Amino acid sequence: MPKKILLQNPRIIKAFNRVRNFYLIGPYTTTNHCVMPIYVDIRAVYSDPKSMKVITRELVKFIKKSKIKFNFILGGATAGIPIATTVGYALGVPTGYVRKAPKGGGTNRTVEGSFKKGAKALLIDDALGQGAGKLDFLNNIRRSGFKIDTLMVVSSRGYQNPEYFKWFAPAKVNFISFCDLTGLIKNAVKDKIITPEAGQLLSYYNQDAAGWNQDKKKWQEFLNYKKQKRHESVSGV
Repeated sequence: MPKKILLQNPRIIKAFNRVRNFYLIGPYTTTNHCVMPIYVDIRAVYSDPKSMKVITRELVKFIKKSKIKFNFILGGATAGIPIATTVGYALGVPTGYVRKAPKGGGTNRTVEGSFKKGAKALLIDDALGQGAGKLDFLNNIRRSGFKIDTLMVVSSRGYQNPEYFKWFAPAKVNFISFCDLTGLIKNAVKDKIITPEAGQLLSYYNQDAAGWNQDKKKWQEFLNYKKQKRHESVSGV
């Protein structure tokens, strides 16, 4: 039975929350057509070398301690590529990336990099929403002739919703996440990076991503928040 390891790594959480423009006042619509009142820009961390060093160090530490067996690392295109690359180079391990679909030209491969057929990959991506994209990555890795039994993400939307994790057992992959939105919100409010009001709005989204904005009371709460000229927090959110 595949393992599911859901962590709240305090150093990674703080590394995210120190990033400039990590929280943005919405509304923003996600690729899953959900409305976010406050956008959490996970990819903004790639512009912050200090935070990237912390995240890389924590992933490397976990990989070494857990003795995960693999021959090479793949980043999920495109957002997983930077962190997979820094982790791979820190470990001295060959690194490449996997696409959700063939490029449509050149070699038309979904897995980029020079690796021996039958070798085992470790897949690293930036974040987990509902898992559909991760299944595409896993299927393409296996179809390309490689083995995989471990997927690692830096952050997940939420640990409290079992619907987000139904896919990983049938996919026959161990899943590891280093923090989730609940952990990020809690720390951001505590350190006054965002206001308690912004934290509450993000919690509404976290609890019901697809439907929170259909609740008239919650939506009006967001509109009232958005009208405020000033938010007393480090980020101004």
